[in-house]
Amino acid sequence: MFDISKIPKRLLLVGIVTAVVVSISGRLGTGAAAYRGDLPDFELETVSNAEKLATAASFAKLPALVNVWASWCIACRDEHLLLIELAKSGRITLYGVNYLDVREDANRWLDYFGDPYEFSVYDQEGRLGDSLGIEVIPATYLLGPDGRIRYGHVGPLNDKLLQEEIWPRVVEMGRPNNETLR
Repeated sequence: MFDISKIPKRLLLVGIVTAVVVSISGRLGTGAAAYRGDLPDFELETVSNAEKLATAASFAKLPALVNVWASWCIACRDEHLLLIELAKSGRITLYGVNYLDVREDANRWLDYFGDPYEFSVYDQEGRLGDSLGIEVIPATYLLGPDGRIRYGHVGPLNDKLLQEEIWPRVVEMGRPNNETLR
């Protein structure tokens, strides 16, 4: 499906390191997981439309999950079905940050696996990811009703993490109880 020879060496190295760290540790990193506060300012094109710009203010449907992903990220595939299910449930909005990727590959990936995101911004140079403390992906952030980051997780999302870490925080923000969320 993808021609690995077209992936820049930096991206391939990040993908390999991500896969190794995920398989060894299960729970990852301190940078992205520890980041709290305002979503950094940015102005980026969307993955689907190079002429459409998005900013932090574009993440308007809150609370929301912001998921950092890439087409070359093996661990991103592990969580993607869960993201599709979340999007279909309509219980929380999902925004994507496509990190250090090739736009055509990202669009092909979303066409093939499905697009769970309200939209994804195209962080080709990794500046937004760097501002968030991204070391490996996938990474996911919970934005509160005020747009501030309330929780961060590095590694693939799973049902246990949703039930134990994310939904309790969403409930604290005044959303319905766990049974109606998942």
